[in-house]
Amino acid sequence: MAYRHRHIVLSLVVSLAFIMLAAVIVRPAATQQEPCPAIVEQALIEVGDNCAGLPRNSACYGYFRVDSTFYETQPENFFTAPASRGDLNTFELIHTAPLDITAEQWGLALLHLQANVPGTLPGQGVPVLLMGDTETSSAVTPEQTFSPAEQPVSFSLADSASLRVLPASTASTLVRLDAGSPLAADAISADGVWLRVLHERTVAWVNRGALPDDAALNEQLDALPVFTEEALSPMQAFYFRTGIGQPTCAEAPSLMMVQGPENFLVEITANGAEINIGSTVVLKTEPQAAPVDIESESDVLAIAYHPLESQIALAATDGSVALWSVIDDGTAFADRIDLARDGLKTNITQLFYSPDGALLVGISENGSLQLWDTETGSAVAELPALHAFTTVAFSADGQSFVTGDTVGNIWLWDAMAQVRVDEFVVDESVKILSLSFTPDGQYVIVVDVNGATWMIDPATGESMTVARRLQGRITLASMDAKNGLIAYALDDDTVQIWDMAAGAHLVTLPSAESTLTSLLFGAIPNDGTRLALIVGEASSELAIWELAGADFSAAALRSVLNAEGDLVKQMAFSGDGRRFVALDENGQARLFGLAPAEMQVFVVAGNSKVSGPLNEREVLAGYMTEARMSLTADAAWELVTGEWSSPRPWTAAEFDLLRPLVDVPPSLLHYAIRLPGESVVEVPMPPSELNCETNTSFTQDYFVRGGDTLSGIAARYGTNFYDLAEVNQLINPNLIAVGQRLCVPPGLIVNTLPSLGGITTPGVPSVAPVAPP
Repeated sequence: MAYRHRHIVLSLVVSLAFIMLAAVIVRPAATQQEPCPAIVEQALIEVGDNCAGLPRNSACYGYFRVDSTFYETQPENFFTAPASRGDLNTFELIHTAPLDITAEQWGLALLHLQANVPGTLPGQGVPVLLMGDTETSSAVTPEQTFSPAEQPVSFSLADSASLRVLPASTASTLVRLDAGSPLAADAISADGVWLRVLHERTVAWVNRGALPDDAALNEQLDALPVFTEEALSPMQAFYFRTGIGQPTCAEAPSLMMVQGPENFLVEITANGAEINIGSTVVLKTEPQAAPVDIESESDVLAIAYHPLESQIALAATDGSVALWSVIDDGTAFADRIDLARDGLKTNITQLFYSPDGALLVGISENGSLQLWDTETGSAVAELPALHAFTTVAFSADGQSFVTGDTVGNIWLWDAMAQVRVDEFVVDESVKILSLSFTPDGQYVIVVDVNGATWMIDPATGESMTVARRLQGRITLASMDAKNGLIAYALDDDTVQIWDMAAGAHLVTLPSAESTLTSLLFGAIPNDGTRLALIVGEASSELAIWELAGADFSAAALRSVLNAEGDLVKQMAFSGDGRRFVALDENGQARLFGLAPAEMQVFVVAGNSKVSGPLNEREVLAGYMTEARMSLTADAAWELVTGEWSSPRPWTAAEFDLLRPLVDVPPSLLHYAIRLPGESVVEVPMPPSELNCETNTSFTQDYFVRGGDTLSGIAARYGTNFYDLAEVNQLINPNLIAVGQRLCVPPGLIVNTLPSLGGITTPGVPSVAPVAPP
């Protein structure tokens, strides 16, 4: 029976996809594109057969063609043909191919995620269908994964106990159970005090003290998998993108379809957005803006990005040094300011901004320093070198900077007076590769070309080695002093990341396919828990790695950008981490965007939500931050929780693609979006709850559960959508929250049907959306 149940669940998402596409196939007049050939229909039929009975935490090659990369080397014939299968922990990236009639291909892959589905729901999971030009990469490494017990431990309560939403006595109570109530646990908290259970299809936690004191039971409970706040199942968090080109026919789109189990709220994270799914949803992305060329009259030799403003400094082969202002959306430049060239006899090859951007330092071809005031554009000083300077780093307060040279000298400078105040030597005759102050300014971190890393106390001149010499020659280095990290590029084209304080190796990135040419740390926009590391290769590719975890030792390939055929030799991040500028070997500077691609979430059955916070900055970066439902005959999309970015017009073909899947009014969706952010705009929340006990107008109350809709609750209690909204003073009936208390008027007949998410009362008119504050 378990096999049959899995087959039905997995077949349903494929059937939904078939219905969605077939709805357009029979209406070719809805689009100007030609109907797709039989390959589309054939592919959807075959993926159902090829992937039948797919177990949880597995991937299936549904239809030709699917390409993949893996965390570890696999046999040559692994996952190379339809019906091939593999453990999700094996895959780093999965890419399905767009429709190609000549090659007879249209890539389909089926994933069966565990997500947050407990082991007490045997066989049930989250089917995910990748269709057309769609790519997904896991944000959960094999070392980070959590899997609940496949065989939960059953028991009965010895005493009455509260089931709580989190493993803590201070967490909210879901329900109070009597002694003797049967439960089953599939995980245990890190402190061993709480057990994860399932009650009426809701995950909850019960204190172990309410269980019988039985040695055999305790032994089974102690063996349960340990659940932590950071626990994620394989691919429960992922990045994805869908094809940027228009499909050759409307019936062969590029998208990702995700289906949650019936009456259970699934939690996934897609492109940084936390999504709760109580239904079926379709995910799509819009392409990021193409890189923008900076049109300089001469070849560019050096670049730097202002740490606080949208300004880029460029030095060119004609001897010029100019400041370019970046238009807010990153698609154009304006207000070029040419800096004074007083006494400048040679070209500038490296540029460095002070922390406040007021001072710009350049290293010239002859190794000397040139300083400019960026406000006035005037030259401040020229500082000659005894030996050619190789790098510069400012203290966090901008009062000092240090320089390294070709023979191991470290000079400390007063930035305001432009005078040298001290000198240190860490290793004679060794070129200094990289420098950085610690955030408190107490130490200077030094990396030389031999891979030795030193920490110098400028107050005493004392130095100590903080990392052993690495095996192999160091070709590049980048430091993130805020988090105490150093990235080294070695001559075997691998990148090693070290904890500079502990002198400990954290992670090695896989060997690149071509020589490494540049390396740069940067923060992921508005997220203090993850870092980006961009690795430039001679193949002109820029690999963007995400580093996460308590010590940033978890590395995942986030995306790969193309530098238009030329290798990149210099890079610089904007202060907010949303853009970076890259300089190639031919002197062309390009501006790239790093904000995630615009993501669109379509609810095609039932009730789902993606919940706050969001901020204006992320809207400007191109996030789609509204909920849409296409149910009206004129193909209009209704915004349910307010409009936070301009709606994108949709074609009739796209409307027809989703309309046949659902027959519920749009007023019954509760929808918002959460994106990583600092400045928070709150999602509209329901009004304060009424006190049902003190108000004689009410004799019953109801606590909202996951997947509930207001009309579903009203139907259960024999009332209607409007009356229930009115007596509870709901300004917007769409915005009811799990756990919210609703008062029910007396004299109503309770319907014995269970509350089912997505089961709604037809014909309820739309309720006007509430705009965010």
